[in-house]
Amino acid sequence: MCRMHVMAQGSTFALECVQTIDLRDLARLYELGMRCLRVATDTCETCKIAPLSALTEQVDDFNRLLQSRDMPEIRLSRAGKRALDGWKKAEAESFVPDASKRAFFRALVVPEETEEPPKRDALHALFEKSGPTVLFPFAPHIDAEKCTGCDDCVNICPHGALIRIKVDNGRAVYTSAANRCTGCNLCGDICDSYALEVQKMSCSGADIPLVRYQCRACGATAHTTDAQIPADGLCRVCHKTNHHKNLFVVLE
Repeated sequence: MCRMHVMAQGSTFALECVQTIDLRDLARLYELGMRCLRVATDTCETCKIAPLSALTEQVDDFNRLLQSRDMPEIRLSRAGKRALDGWKKAEAESFVPDASKRAFFRALVVPEETEEPPKRDALHALFEKSGPTVLFPFAPHIDAEKCTGCDDCVNICPHGALIRIKVDNGRAVYTSAANRCTGCNLCGDICDSYALEVQKMSCSGADIPLVRYQCRACGATAHTTDAQIPADGLCRVCHKTNHHKNLFVVLE
């Protein structure tokens, strides 16, 4: 119910609106043992007008993630009048204001600033398991036909969802760790060749093999995909700047 405090195994989970529940909220509740989400919207004017389409969509996506890992699903149902009356009574009893002087002065004291530990992401912790048929909330996918091997997506990803590694044969590949992807889409925004797309509710992207070559102008070693090997033998910097066509004179 909106504006309720759902109690689960001694932990408080506060909700302002059931329509705002997202995958991370469902993951937190799932870790607390929640397998059935009962919703009452009779007291909310907004929910009377708009159906629970947003919440239903989130629960459906969450269950798809669970199904791909053979984990028990959650069930979404509407609470009856009896349950709603019980929740209202519990809410009224649990929010009794403290009118003592001690409580009044305690509210005026500014709490000391303490360094909080980094918050654990329940969603990625719950769905860390990977595999060829396992779904993730977000997964970066690289198009090998468009990728130029510039490494911009690898360098900008703050979560390590895209990395460059060497496989057994010594060849470098781009590989994705979709269990770390948050869907920020920084990698897609920075890609000049539009070769990268962050897909929702998708399996992990395929590895992209890279080919090493030496620029015939500057002599630097670079890498790219099989489909983007430069015919002129120039690295992407020399190809864009044409520095190799300039004459340089060094005076000693």
